[in-house]
Amino acid sequence: MAVKRDSKALSRIIASFNSEWQAEAKKAIDRLYQLLQDGYKVDAAVSRLAKEHPSLFTLPNLQDALVEAAAYGYGIVPEVLSEGTLNNWRTRLADKWDASGMKLSEKLHGASQSMRNNIIDTLQEQMRKNRAWTDAARALYEGYEADRDILRKQDIPAYLQAVRRATGGDKKAVRAQEKALNNIARMAKRGAPNKALKSAYTEFLDSVQNGTEEQIEKACRVAMEEKARYVAERIARTEMARAWSDGFWAQVQADDDVVAVQFKLSTRHPFFDICDMLAKADMFGLGAGIFPKNKIPAIPVHPHCLCRYVELYEGEADMAKKREQVKKAGDKWLKSLPEVRRMQVLGVRGMAEWENGENWQGIIHGWAGLKTPDTRINSLA
Repeated sequence: MAVKRDSKALSRIIASFNSEWQAEAKKAIDRLYQLLQDGYKVDAAVSRLAKEHPSLFTLPNLQDALVEAAAYGYGIVPEVLSEGTLNNWRTRLADKWDASGMKLSEKLHGASQSMRNNIIDTLQEQMRKNRAWTDAARALYEGYEADRDILRKQDIPAYLQAVRRATGGDKKAVRAQEKALNNIARMAKRGAPNKALKSAYTEFLDSVQNGTEEQIEKACRVAMEEKARYVAERIARTEMARAWSDGFWAQVQADDDVVAVQFKLSTRHPFFDICDMLAKADMFGLGAGIFPKNKIPAIPVHPHCLCRYVELYEGEADMAKKREQVKKAGDKWLKSLPEVRRMQVLGVRGMAEWENGENWQGIIHGWAGLKTPDTRINSLA
């Protein structure tokens, strides 16, 4: 029975999941910064944050999102699933599916550790930069206290380099420190009274302190909004894409009218890679990206992959023309590409090996061969 699938449903589910995670992260950023201001060490602050905002690290809504993705992959809306089927799918979709052999709980534990480590590494790196910057400023001040000639015009660039390293080249911080240092240099050159010059140095130290606080606050945002978010989105996208595939194959395998499937690139496919080959090469003589339904490349093809299949019914694919020509079709497709595109797919070394006669199937990243599709859930028929 033909089922019209909502091709944009998976993207909507992922976007909704990510939006909820990011909303929680925005609250957590301020809390993380406050903990650091209160004197918590970085690892202790992150551990405290994990207790106060556990959903950031454990992704408790992911299992429900997997069921939703599987339902749309099957060609139904989740609301029609019975309570028993919902619970059954939740359990089955938490089972292992990829080469890692890990269940969802194990992957989530690993993702949680990865998020924490990324946050800790980001903040500790910023702390190290800030210490180097503060130490340079304090050495300047202590040199003044010892009444030495500690600042000449040519010394300023060295201190500004410390600022650049500590702030990642933040223009505001560099300008503020340059202004303060130039002020000190001018006053020292003019023989300013001790009190005025000391005041200028103190102002410089205050400026440094304000800058380090701003950088820690910024580092908190980067750690959460970029480092941790990447891990959360990667596992959400990859696991939901597989759940969608589970639903798709559960329905397709039960439908004898489906004779083949066609690989479709995601509308958000960002990089030229093996997915472009799967969508464009004619590996079975049935047309670009068309595979018999019992011999397909598994999806997701790689982390973050949102490419999908659409089913083809009798009359939409001429199975009498079917002939396996995987290597030949891949070679033909690769030869049709500009050199820069071939390099993107094969890599520099891989391209040299392929040009020397090596089989692309042992070179191209992401190729895992063809297989009979399996699914972790049962057909509803």
